[in-house]
Amino acid sequence: MSISRYVEITKKNIKKNLKKYSLSLRTPSWRRRLSLFPLDCSGLFKRFLGDKYDVFFDFKVRWVQDSSAERSLSDSGKVVSYPPLFIDKSQRKIKQLIYCPSVALYRFFSAAIHPNSSNIISHGICFLDRYLDFDSTKADYSGFIVFAHDNSFASVVMSKKKHLNSIQSGIFLGGNGSWNYYHFLFEMITKILYLPKLNNLPNIIPLLIPETWVSVGSMSKILSTALSLAGSNRDILVLREDRSYYVRDLYTISPPCHTLFNLSSESQSCPSQCYFREESIEFLKKIGGSMLSESREHSCFKKSKFKYLFLSRGNIGVRKYNEDAVIDKIREVLEIEVVDLRKMGIEDQVLLFKDAKVIIGPSGASWSNLVFCQGNTFAFSWLPRGKVENFSCYSTLAKLVDVDMHFVHCNQITDDFHSDYVVDPNKVGDMIIKVLASKMPECILAKPVSRNVVKNQV
Repeated sequence: MSISRYVEITKKNIKKNLKKYSLSLRTPSWRRRLSLFPLDCSGLFKRFLGDKYDVFFDFKVRWVQDSSAERSLSDSGKVVSYPPLFIDKSQRKIKQLIYCPSVALYRFFSAAIHPNSSNIISHGICFLDRYLDFDSTKADYSGFIVFAHDNSFASVVMSKKKHLNSIQSGIFLGGNGSWNYYHFLFEMITKILYLPKLNNLPNIIPLLIPETWVSVGSMSKILSTALSLAGSNRDILVLREDRSYYVRDLYTISPPCHTLFNLSSESQSCPSQCYFREESIEFLKKIGGSMLSESREHSCFKKSKFKYLFLSRGNIGVRKYNEDAVIDKIREVLEIEVVDLRKMGIEDQVLLFKDAKVIIGPSGASWSNLVFCQGNTFAFSWLPRGKVENFSCYSTLAKLVDVDMHFVHCNQITDDFHSDYVVDPNKVGDMIIKVLASKMPECILAKPVSRNVVKNQV
C-alpha cells in the first residue's frame, strides 16, 4: 500500500473517530492521541509507515496568506466566475464577481515540505495554503503531510528528521494536486510566468518540482516549454514523492489561478470556489502554440480532420458510468470521433482542441485543454445533482476562451464525490440537438453512423 493511499485511509479513520468521540482537533493532544487511534488502529502506523515517519497531532495552524509576503508579483482584483448552464433546468445566466488575490512570493526558513502538498511545516507551525474569500471551516486542505486539520490545529505525518532530505534553498513550484493535469496546468505552471520577476534572487537557487512533472511526458513537455518562454535558466531539483524534504531557505509563489482543493463533507460547490487570471490564460495559450510550432508532425491529426470529439475515459478508475450507451445515442445525431487523450501526446491534444467544433465528455481534467480552443466551439458535459452541481471550473474556463458549454444532470450511485454514476443518454442527445440544430444544423445527422474509436500512441 502506498503512503498516499494509507494517508487517505487514515484520514477516514480520524474523521470517524472524531465523530464517535465527539472531539475536535482542539481537544488536548494526549486525549486526541488516544481517541483518534484506539487499539484497532494503533498498529497501522508502524505497519505501513515503518520507522521512517513520525506522527504529530498538535501543530498550530496558520494560513500561508497571513504570513508577510516578500513581494507582490501581480495585483489583486475582481474576476468573473460562471456557473454551469444546465439544459434540463430552468436557469438564467448568472455570473459572479469574485476576489482574485495578488500573486505573492513567500519565504520560510527551516521548512518541511512534500512535493504534492501546498502545506508547509516551519518552526512548529503548519502553514496551510488557504483559498481566500471562502469560509475556511467548509474547506479541506489536507493531503500527504497534513491528513487532518481545523482552523486551530493540524495532524501531520512526516519523515523522521534523520530521513528528511535536506536542501539548502529552493523555489517550490509543486503543491496540492500537482499530479493532476488541471491543478498542474492552471495553478502551478502559471507560476513560471512570474519567474523573471525573481531575478534579484541568486541564480543558484534552484526550482523544486515533483517527480511526476518529469516522468509524465505531457507534463515534462509543458514544463520545458513554459520555462523556455519565461527565459528561466535556473537549475531544477526533482523531489521524490515517497519522502518529505527539509529546506533551510524556502520560497513559494501563490497560485495565479486557484481552485478550492477539497470541500468538507457537509459543504457544496459554488461559483466563488475558483478564479482564473487573463494573463495566465494567455500564457498557457502561448505554451500550446509554441509546442505546436516546434512539432513537425501530429500523427493522424496533422490535417485536423476531427471536428466533433467525444472524450473517452474508458471506464477505468473512479467515477465510471454508462459510457457506451451515451456514445451510441450521440452517434444517432452527430458523427463524433471517440478519442482517448491518455494515449496521445500533448501536441496532438492541443491540436485536437484547437480545431474542434464540438467537444463532448464527462467532467474531468481533460477539459483543461479548453484553454487551447480557438473559440466558436460548443462543449457538452454533465454533473451530478447536489454537492458538485455548481462546480464552475470548466464552465468558467469555457466562457473565458469563447466556448459555448452546456450541461445536463446525472445521477450518482452514492453520495461520495468519486462514486460511479448513470447518465441518461436521451438527455445528452436532446441537449446536443437543442443547441446545435439552430447554430450548426449542418452537423446534425439524419441516421446513425458506425462507431470508430481513435486511440493513438505518440
